[in-house]
Amino acid sequence: MRISWKTVAKHLVLLGCFLGAVWLGWFDALERKALDQRFKLRGKGEISPDLVLVDISTDAFEEFGPWPIPRYLHGMFMDVATNLGVRAIVYDVSFTRPTETKSDQFLREMAASAGDVYFPLMFSPYREAYVPDTSYFPSLLRSVPREGPRDQNLSAMSGLVSLPLQGLDASAKGMGFVNVLHDKDGMVRRTPLHLRCAGRVYPQLVVPVWEELAGRRVRPPNLDDQANLVINWPGSWQDLPHWSFREILVSYKQVMEGKEPLLPMDSLRKLKNKVLLVGHVNPSSQEFIPTPLDPHFPTTGIHFAVLNTLLTGAAVITVPRREEMMLVVGFFLATLLLLRRETLGWQIAAGGVFALYLAASQWLFVRHHLHLPTISIGLSIATLVSLRNFGNFRRERENRDRLKGIFAKYVTSEVLEQILERPELGNLGGRKEVVTVLFADIRGFTGMAENLEPQEVVHQLNEYLQTMTPIIFANHGTIDKFVGDEIMAYFGAPVYPEEHAWRAVKTAIEMQAALEELRRKWRQARRPDIRIGIGVNTGAVVMGNIGSSQYMDFTLIGDAVNVASRLCSIAEPGEVLVGASTLHQVADRVSVVRSRETTIKGRVHPVTVHSVTAIAPA
Repeated sequence: MRISWKTVAKHLVLLGCFLGAVWLGWFDALERKALDQRFKLRGKGEISPDLVLVDISTDAFEEFGPWPIPRYLHGMFMDVATNLGVRAIVYDVSFTRPTETKSDQFLREMAASAGDVYFPLMFSPYREAYVPDTSYFPSLLRSVPREGPRDQNLSAMSGLVSLPLQGLDASAKGMGFVNVLHDKDGMVRRTPLHLRCAGRVYPQLVVPVWEELAGRRVRPPNLDDQANLVINWPGSWQDLPHWSFREILVSYKQVMEGKEPLLPMDSLRKLKNKVLLVGHVNPSSQEFIPTPLDPHFPTTGIHFAVLNTLLTGAAVITVPRREEMMLVVGFFLATLLLLRRETLGWQIAAGGVFALYLAASQWLFVRHHLHLPTISIGLSIATLVSLRNFGNFRRERENRDRLKGIFAKYVTSEVLEQILERPELGNLGGRKEVVTVLFADIRGFTGMAENLEPQEVVHQLNEYLQTMTPIIFANHGTIDKFVGDEIMAYFGAPVYPEEHAWRAVKTAIEMQAALEELRRKWRQARRPDIRIGIGVNTGAVVMGNIGSSQYMDFTLIGDAVNVASRLCSIAEPGEVLVGASTLHQVADRVSVVRSRETTIKGRVHPVTVHSVTAIAPA
């Protein structure tokens, strides 16, 4: 296949459009949806055995009273967790406003005693955000570094809108923001690990926990182009390990009182060396956020997933834009090479290459957490295949239109469609087919024409033909020609070969019935009365283009045609005569009035013909 410079230029422009769309991020939203599907195909992922969710749910409010739970109970929980030997307690619960002085003080003391409690902060990106006085948070300010040159790419917040209770910063092991990054569709897929605010850099809530567990400050190996961690979701909310805040507190209190605990002590000891993430799970007070594996995911679960991603080293690796553009170029050129041949097999091969790429990329995602782009590559391949198909369709349409211009002048529309579907039918010559032929002729037409004006003859003849033609077409017949007042039609080829004898006989009977209606109309209008005779015969014929290279006629020839014409000529007015071969196929579906023998020109022996006047009742 020879490629013109014009074609090359078109493909280069198309490739440039795709590369520009990748660079501008036009496919990002769809690519995020593709990442969601990868998680769904993978299902449940790896969950760190060191992490546990502690749910403050409806049972806690029923036990301890309405929200908010008194702070001394949180202090008691910290004391219980410390005695059980937990590694860290991460609170996704805000303690911002003072309550009872003793309760608040007890909370501070228990947090300081535990020594491994982390509290949340909340930022606002809006300029009008209220920025509280942080001068009484010396521990907080000492724990967060000042902004440096390497932090300029981090997202900047305008101010803090939620700070822990005064004094909790000194009691806390660490603090971090709990802001959630939503994509435009409302889904949470990634999170910044640090934010800038007022010249300082603040960590996400679980980052200090991760750094403490790792024993050193480490930089996450895999961040996206916006310096965000793409979360590797371990599963739905039900897939995560859950403990009840109420059951832990009540069970430990029962043990201290010497009672049978709600949870056995052996069960409680399983919390040793665990990291507890404590948060509300209550439909009336908890915000639920959609994630790829769960449309109703509590925010505490998001912090769990972030910490789990960091601890397991399973952050999703995304491909930078430059590398994605290189992949698009590679697949674009490979598809062009496959589509150089205009056969369906090569298009299937192009689709097969993309299918293999999808399978390989899913394997890399499951095994190595690598998310390869699919939307930009898939759309580039689909566009090339579609353009090739559109070009093929346009050329085929042009060829069909050219053939229609050649053949439409002398064949019926049904035959023309068959020629277009089977071009060999348009060749000079023919092929043998078994069909049923129908001839219908007006009796006494010549005499009627002599007694009327030519315009009146043509008008009445056209009205007759206009009535008969739809009946033939309704029974899937093909009109071969009109010869004066005679109609020649056939059934069974080149279309609708099923039950062609029955459809031809049915057509003949319906034509006689329709003529009776016309006769009544003509009598009222004082116009000449006409009758027709119809002959129907089934047999082998030669069908095809017959003539010369300058002029061809698509028609039928053969003995079956001659017999049908002879039957028509001897049929009495209003009569339908069928040959023996036709009656043999429709005997159980028609009523035969009489049978008789007649001679046919060219035949030595007489033939038996049958007069059919009605369709037999079912």
